Amino acid sequence: GTTMKRILGILAVVALVAMTVQAVEVKSENVAGVYTVTLPAAGVYNLVSINLDTFDPADQNLAGVFGNQLAKSDTPPLADQILVYNTGTTLYDTYIQKNDGQFYSLADLGTPTNAPLVPGQGFWILGAIGQSERELTLTGQAVETDVPQQIQIVAGYQLAGYPYSAS
Repeated sequence: GTTMKRILGILAVVALVAMTVQAVEVKSENVAGVYTVTLPAAGVYNLVSINLDTFDPADQNLAGVFGNQLAKSDTPPLADQILVYNTGTTLYDTYIQKNDGQFYSLADLGTPTNAPLVPGQGFWILGAIGQSERELTLTGQAVETDVPQQIQIVAGYQLAGYPYSAS
């Protein structure tokens, strides 16, 4: 009686768990990687480089790399700022994430943009006013070491980082 009911109850739970297991989509055959970057406190710069590939090549950009982890604001000093050196203009292109979740260049705060960020590229993060130091998690797949990575070197200043993933 009671033992049989317990066994049937356990079997029902096992069957329910087995039915709810779903297939997980594998997005990468490569090793996945995670690393954390310390986002600076207000007014402090942090030099960062990308050393992971995004799972989807279409995500090698501001939104794909940072997601919604940055301080957002429609007022630039209240948002974390990403400064990417532009070798063509020899100036920094500066981007913020507004409250709508999209990225904008400080040169044109009316038009959303999604600038590329690729492995080996360096950039600065300037902490937003009112923010304390915090952690940013970057995820992706390990950059294949058997495939040569090319970083174009130009005359003058340039920000570059080691393009391969490291442990």
